[in-house]
Amino acid sequence: MSLGIYLVFVITKDKLRIFNIRNHTNLLLLSIILAAFWVIFYYYYHTDPWTHKKLDLSQNVNHLPAHELMKMFLTGRGLVTYSEISLPYVGIIFLCLLAFLFVSLYIRIQKLVEQYHNKQLRLLHSDVWLIGLILITIAYFIYPDSNGRDSIISVRFLIAFYFFSVVYILNFNINKYFQVIVMTVVSITSIFLWRENLDMVRVRNKTIVEPIIKYSKTIKNKAVILPIIAGKDWGWLDYHIHQYFGVYKDVLVLDVFPSITGYYPILLKINELPKLAITDSLELKGDCNKVVWKTPTSNKIIYIDYIFTYSDLSKIPADFCSSTMEDIKRYYVKEKDFGPYSLYKKR
Repeated sequence: MSLGIYLVFVITKDKLRIFNIRNHTNLLLLSIILAAFWVIFYYYYHTDPWTHKKLDLSQNVNHLPAHELMKMFLTGRGLVTYSEISLPYVGIIFLCLLAFLFVSLYIRIQKLVEQYHNKQLRLLHSDVWLIGLILITIAYFIYPDSNGRDSIISVRFLIAFYFFSVVYILNFNINKYFQVIVMTVVSITSIFLWRENLDMVRVRNKTIVEPIIKYSKTIKNKAVILPIIAGKDWGWLDYHIHQYFGVYKDVLVLDVFPSITGYYPILLKINELPKLAITDSLELKGDCNKVVWKTPTSNKIIYIDYIFTYSDLSKIPADFCSSTMEDIKRYYVKEKDFGPYSLYKKR
């Protein structure tokens, strides 16, 4: 957002010439815009979106180990789209980015030495982006990956690191032969990366998505589907795969994570949350769904027609929701497999 605001300003100033602003004023504006980025992030990370009160970061936070953070940083983990299978390719692209970054820093150091000898030290536009880049790197290694409300924050810092690096690099006139060599490597590697991602998407579409969409035609209208997320380390694609059941029918998928965090446009009506039940006398507790269903606040009841999970119920860890898993196994039978996923239907 900060980058977008600044670019709009620069384009408007240069093309329409409606501003007559000196360099130092322009630099100040850039600094203010980037400072706004950190103010907004601090508010987002430290504030409960529901109550607007300060979050207690001493609880429910998840710090990634330092060695894992370093591994993610050095392998270009933030450039991975679908699977870590593509890490060798994104690693090469990240090394090329670092090569450009080091050359840019070398040019800036030379310029700094020249300014020092001429007694003309001054802050450049590129220096503001470098300061932002350094702050993002520090925040990446200091801030937890989860603040108890939102998660996968470390990778987002990496993405910001890439953006700031590119903008910083664009401020320098780098040797054209160096550019050609490095960008040739990036282009060839990107083609292999694109093919890897395309093959993965095609396989998932054929073995998982298309069968789910086809089967969704047979599901009764207004059916209630509960995804149980347990038994493996789910990727971000896994969290959303069950939403394809709603392509042809109006179904209720109890995938409510975005709407309970308070960070997204759609919010749950907290005062009207119904109970989840298998039968009239058998209520399903909220801890059976890691996509959290908050504590019911009304007497309304929603009956679960289907349960969607990875693999099958027998492979879900015994200590996960053990009080209710036996009831689930008794009342539901496997209806169909979709690749590594399974759908259970109420008997």
